[in-house]
Amino acid sequence: MGTFLTVLIAGIIAAVFAAIVVQSVRAHKRGGGCSCGCAGCPNSGLCHAQSSGQQRASVPGAAQSK
Repeated sequence: MGTFLTVLIAGIIAAVFAAIVVQSVRAHKRGGGCSCGCAGCPNSGLCHAQSSGQQRASVPGAAQSK
């Protein structure tokens, strides 16, 4: 019985963790990412294209996608 409860609790924790990761990935694909806004973020140029139509800043070592 003890092993069953341990596996059940581990499964619940894993499911919650997976749901958080999936939600974060979906938010990032929709243009979100973090919930703090971009005004003071030093990485805002990496997440969003500038309003003047500029491309995203490239990250050294990152693969370029088209």
